[in-house]
Amino acid sequence: MVDSMANSAEDYLIESFQFKIPPGASYVTDRRTVSYFTAGSNIYTSNGGTKVIRINLTGDGWLDPGSIRLHYTLVNTDSTATNYLRTIGGPWSFFRRVRCLIGGALVDDVDYYNRVHEMMHILSTNNNRDNDDVEGFGYRWDSKDNYPYQDTAHLTGIVSGGKSNACFKPLLGLFFTK
Repeated sequence: MVDSMANSAEDYLIESFQFKIPPGASYVTDRRTVSYFTAGSNIYTSNGGTKVIRINLTGDGWLDPGSIRLHYTLVNTDSTATNYLRTIGGPWSFFRRVRCLIGGALVDDVDYYNRVHEMMHILSTNNNRDNDDVEGFGYRWDSKDNYPYQDTAHLTGIVSGGKSNACFKPLLGLFFTK
């Protein structure tokens, strides 16, 4: 009798061994990658010119807040061949204040944005920080792997006349998703 009950149990494949395609959503009819550019100027320097970056998000479709990234190119304009531009923070460290307005209404206003973002970055998981490094400058100043190399001979940087591309996810309540 026990044998018949044991043999009647159905096999169940645990979730990690199931490789079926998950059910889709027939209501999703279109998917696009869209880039928005700054309004006004496309060159921003620390010693003059435009200091406010304004990006207008317009369109008639849906926007996934978790997919938003701010991309930029950092250029070392120093003419001395031996000077490297070394960043000690993430790509967000160049922004002092960030504001988000929707239809003219202020939704987010983060003063000292660079500090707030760095604190939230430090408090996040190591895997999340590794992903931020891949999108950012490629290294982290407080990584245990970088401690033996905290001298100018080993730290990476942007050579004179060189440039580096970086991106990051803005730390704003509207764009915050897990």
